[in-house]
Amino acid sequence: MFVIAQLNTAFNQMSNVTFCLPRQNSCMHESATRLYQAAKLISKVTSQKQLADLLKTSSQAINNWEARGVSLQGALAAQKKMGCSALWVSENKGPMLIDGAVPMPEDAGVPVISWVRAGVFCESPDNFAPGDAEEWLPRPLASMGRNTFALLVSGESMDVPDGYRDGDYVYVDPDKQPTPGQDVVAKYDGRTNLKRYKVDQEGPYLLQLNGNKIIRPDEPWETCGVVVFSGRKRI
Repeated sequence: MFVIAQLNTAFNQMSNVTFCLPRQNSCMHESATRLYQAAKLISKVTSQKQLADLLKTSSQAINNWEARGVSLQGALAAQKKMGCSALWVSENKGPMLIDGAVPMPEDAGVPVISWVRAGVFCESPDNFAPGDAEEWLPRPLASMGRNTFALLVSGESMDVPDGYRDGDYVYVDPDKQPTPGQDVVAKYDGRTNLKRYKVDQEGPYLLQLNGNKIIRPDEPWETCGVVVFSGRKRI
């Protein structure tokens, strides 16, 4: 809560600041100014393109927000992605951060979460909060996505050639789409498991890491992310 209070105070102090576009003679709409302020403090965004990429929208949409104000859809997208209040962005009412939201810096480590929590994360990745992490690990690859999480391998069921041993950590990027042959965390039949992603003429399916069993769940299933790295602690 101390972090939230500090950020809300910082935003209150900046609330009267107006951002002017260097390529235009006019200043942008107040709601767009607040959106840029939030993006800069929370996600280190400093350009229109970065903001568009962060919110998965077009530069033209950002242009429209700068001129006429942030749309309701845009404000809600910012709330979902960064934790800044849509009401604050749109109308400058209430605190900047919604209750319980703690923004994570780009250079944060990778959270280790439980396999049960991974299943919840699979359904709603934007609901993750730093307090959900059991511990934090260094980020070994700069290319890892912002939402990458880690899982601890337990037991010997994955201890096969080209597999994972007990005590290994697997780093999972939920923003990557799997390609055949990659290992994924998949949720099916109410369980979250690590399998190999495959595709044949019948469509995508899952393969046990030892290659002995093909899994085609009867119910709809989904991948929660692609394994992008694995390793173990050396003490």
